[in-house]
Amino acid sequence: MSANPTDGAEIVREAYELIVGPRQDAYSHPAEDYTRTAAIFNAITGHDLTTEEAVLFMVAVKLSRLQHEMNAGQWLPDNTRDAIGYLGCLNMVRESERQFLIEFVNKYGSPISPIRKPNGGRGKGRIGKLTWNHPAEIAQVVDLMRQAEDGYRDGTFPELDTKLKREAWVAQQTDVWSAGTVHIQLQLARDKGLLPATGETDGVA
Repeated sequence: MSANPTDGAEIVREAYELIVGPRQDAYSHPAEDYTRTAAIFNAITGHDLTTEEAVLFMVAVKLSRLQHEMNAGQWLPDNTRDAIGYLGCLNMVRESERQFLIEFVNKYGSPISPIRKPNGGRGKGRIGKLTWNHPAEIAQVVDLMRQAEDGYRDGTFPELDTKLKREAWVAQQTDVWSAGTVHIQLQLARDKGLLPATGETDGVA
């Protein structure tokens, strides 16, 4: 037994420093990173993986390698550190969703179920590192969609004659989110009653 009873526990700190430091700087917050990952995987396979399940898949990869390492009598601390790190990422994703629900309730007055599968964005949010499902981002997208619908009705934007075109226009105005993410953001807003379930112009071909 080691003379220091905490020997080995430093691997938790190493994992923490990785997921909140260089890797987050390189790949964005895990909620954004694994939302993109799940969307790509779902597009390729036709499955319906959630953001949390995408992170859990990586936990499973590292646990599989850890089991192989132990069975082979090897000592490869990277697998243990990475498994801890991915569990930390999972908790960060869940905390992000929890904070989103709290902020949404505070802003709009009643709870909703989180939507976890946008199709991705083009970069970070405008305010610090806001994620796609932050209430401020959704409110911005709702306002832009109203502008698009009003502009179509009054002839300012006659080219925005379908919902898909309006969503693409909104995405272009944000200069952050893709049209796929805007679609999910607007669906979330419709579910909450911030937009009509079907816009007046949605049926236009």
